[in-house]
Amino acid sequence: MTLSEKEKRDIVCLTASQGGIEALRIILGSLRADIAAAIFIVMHIGRHRSILPEILSKPSVQ
Repeated sequence: MTLSEKEKRDIVCLTASQGGIEALRIILGSLRADIAAAIFIVMHIGRHRSILPEILSKPSVQ
Protein backbone atom coordinates (compact mmCIF):
# COMPACT_ATOMS: atom_id res chain seq x y z
CA MET A 1 0.00 0.00 0.00
CA THR A 2 1.37 3.40 -0.96
CA LEU A 3 0.32 6.55 0.86
CA SER A 4 -0.74 9.56 -1.13
CA GLU A 5 0.96 12.90 -0.48
CA LYS A 6 -2.13 13.98 1.46
CA GLU A 7 -1.85 10.97 3.78
CA LYS A 8 1.87 11.37 4.59
CA ARG A 9 2.84 12.89 7.95
CA ASP A 10 6.13 14.17 9.33
CA ILE A 11 7.16 13.04 12.79
CA VAL A 12 9.91 14.42 15.02
CA CYS A 13 10.99 12.12 17.86
CA LEU A 14 13.19 13.53 20.62
CA THR A 15 14.67 11.22 23.23
CA ALA A 16 16.62 11.97 26.38
CA SER A 17 17.42 10.74 29.83
CA GLN A 18 16.98 12.83 32.96
CA GLY A 19 20.04 14.96 32.15
CA GLY A 20 18.64 15.99 28.77
CA ILE A 21 15.71 18.09 29.95
CA GLU A 22 17.40 21.45 29.35
CA ALA A 23 18.46 20.36 25.86
CA LEU A 24 14.85 19.39 25.10
CA ARG A 25 13.65 22.82 26.26
CA ILE A 26 16.16 24.54 23.98
CA ILE A 27 15.28 22.39 20.96
CA LEU A 28 11.53 22.77 21.48
CA GLY A 29 11.91 26.52 22.04
CA SER A 30 13.69 26.87 18.70
CA LEU A 31 10.98 25.12 16.66
CA ARG A 32 8.58 27.25 14.66
CA ALA A 33 5.10 27.45 16.13
CA ASP A 34 3.60 26.33 12.82
CA ILE A 35 5.77 23.22 12.42
CA ALA A 36 3.90 20.73 10.27
CA ALA A 37 4.94 17.64 12.20
CA ALA A 38 3.89 15.63 15.20
CA ILE A 39 6.46 15.87 18.00
CA PHE A 40 7.03 12.87 20.24
CA ILE A 41 9.12 13.18 23.40
CA VAL A 42 10.45 10.01 24.99
CA MET A 43 12.23 10.27 28.33
CA HIS A 44 13.70 7.68 30.62
CA ILE A 45 12.51 8.62 34.11
CA GLY A 46 12.88 5.34 35.95
CA ARG A 47 10.31 4.81 38.68
CA HIS A 48 9.79 8.51 39.34
CA ARG A 49 6.68 10.52 38.56
CA SER A 50 7.21 12.56 35.39
CA ILE A 51 7.48 16.32 35.85
CA LEU A 52 8.15 16.81 32.14
CA PRO A 53 4.83 18.60 31.43
CA GLU A 54 5.59 21.18 34.13
CA ILE A 55 9.18 21.69 32.95
CA LEU A 56 8.30 22.04 29.27
CA SER A 57 5.47 24.46 29.98
CA LYS A 58 8.03 27.07 31.11
CA PRO A 59 9.52 29.39 28.48
CA SER A 60 12.76 28.17 26.93
CA VAL A 61 16.01 29.96 27.73
CA GLN A 62 18.16 30.49 24.65
